[in-house]
Amino acid sequence: MIRLSLLLCFFFLYQCSIFRASSRIKPMEFNYSSIAVNYFTPENEKPFPLTVQRGNNLYNSTTADGRYLFYTTGQKGNYDIWFRDLKSSITVPVTSHPAPEFKPAISPDGKKLVFVSEQYDSSGDLVLIEMDPGLWAEKILEGKRFINSDFVILTNPNFSVPGKRIRMWIR
Repeated sequence: MIRLSLLLCFFFLYQCSIFRASSRIKPMEFNYSSIAVNYFTPENEKPFPLTVQRGNNLYNSTTADGRYLFYTTGQKGNYDIWFRDLKSSITVPVTSHPAPEFKPAISPDGKKLVFVSEQYDSSGDLVLIEMDPGLWAEKILEGKRFINSDFVILTNPNFSVPGKRIRMWIR
């Protein structure tokens, strides 16, 4: 009886997943071409879903290679900047603050992100930051923000085609 109990215990522990080598979970690759067939037809006038979050998802901007979509979302009751890796289903908040942060624009070289923040001024400050979406996905788990302290009180930013100038509206 003791041998049978030991044998059953050994078999149970052998099959238990906590004793097996863990494999790293990789994000699932995502391809929009299968969805695009249903949406991009002459008779279809429905919008093409790029975000799946509730709330208003506005003011989009994509990197030149089409890999990342930056947008403003109101899913938590105020507006924050998020990005989505369009080759997977990963979405990452860039900003998380009670004050609205919106209208992201990406430089043509994909190295800078500019957006409007009402954190320090309700008229809106322009925030320009160096961009590294891969690093941001790692650092967001640590609760860090990626905003520098160089602000200008301007709004509706947009990069010029060469990427050397920022065009905007002055209030």
